[in-house]
Amino acid sequence: MHSRIYQISEKPIDKDDYVTEDNYYESFCGSHADYVDGNTDRNEDIEWVIGCLGDSVSYDEKEQSFTIINKTKYFEKSFVAFNELLEKLENTTLEEFSGVASVDTQRTFESNMYMLKTAYEDEYAFYIDDRGEYFGITPLDYFMRRVETGKKFYIGATIDYHF
Repeated sequence: MHSRIYQISEKPIDKDDYVTEDNYYESFCGSHADYVDGNTDRNEDIEWVIGCLGDSVSYDEKEQSFTIINKTKYFEKSFVAFNELLEKLENTTLEEFSGVASVDTQRTFESNMYMLKTAYEDEYAFYIDDRGEYFGITPLDYFMRRVETGKKFYIGATIDYHF
């Protein structure tokens, strides 16, 4: 599967300062990705992330920047999924939790736990890389939880990654 890393900054990013795939070979490959590739369609990638951010940001196409306007909007769908999964897991047995339940029961439990974790923070979705201004490279969910409403960010390079 493929996803993207988005370089961002509070200041406009000169094209000469765009990150390249070389920035991610040592730190990102092996821990999160099989490989990275800088050969992407940046405009399509920006449309993709802005579409996912939806009403949680305002986007300035001319500046290729976005401003955080409503963080809870971003989390609405994953919050519903999170609560549905909590309901399913509410009656978890000690055997399921310990890994000694029947194979089918254990698979269901583990699948629900994985989906719960992913609903909170999807480690295989988009990544934001602010090059150390705030958080460094982080999953988009992590970034959105911790960034201040009203902050404006400019988009630099986009890097494909495969997991």
